[in-house]
Order: sequence, then structure tokens, then C-alpha cells
Amino acid sequence: MSAGQAAPRPATARQQSTADDIAFALEQLLDRLDRPPTLEEVQAITADLGRRERSVLAQFFTRLSAAS
Repeated sequence: MSAGQAAPRPATARQQSTADDIAFALEQLLDRLDRPPTLEEVQAITADLGRRERSVLAQFFTRLSAAS
């Protein structure tokens, strides 16, 4: 985490449930493929997400990039 960047807040139960649903959908996609999914395939999964779900997904990728 860089200086001036706030630590991520823990997910609420609703956010965690949404994150679990998104992770499950991505896991199912990975199980069906013999390669990493394309951006278009990930977009197809996330296209119908609402604002809250997109926020949870953005937080997931933010935390993932911060951890790497």
C-alpha cells in the first residue's frame, strides 16, 4: 500500500456474498476453459452486474493488484 492510501475496509456480509457469487461464476468459467478467459468472456459475466456488484468487483481487483 502506498503512502496516503487508506487501508481497505472489511467487506460487509452483503458485499462478501456478492464477491462469492462473482468468484463462483468466474470459477465455473475457468473450469470450462483450458486457458485463461478473454476480456470478452469476463465482460459477459459482469455485463449484467449492478452498481453494488461492480463496486465489489472493483474492490477485489484493487486488493489483488495491491497484494501483487
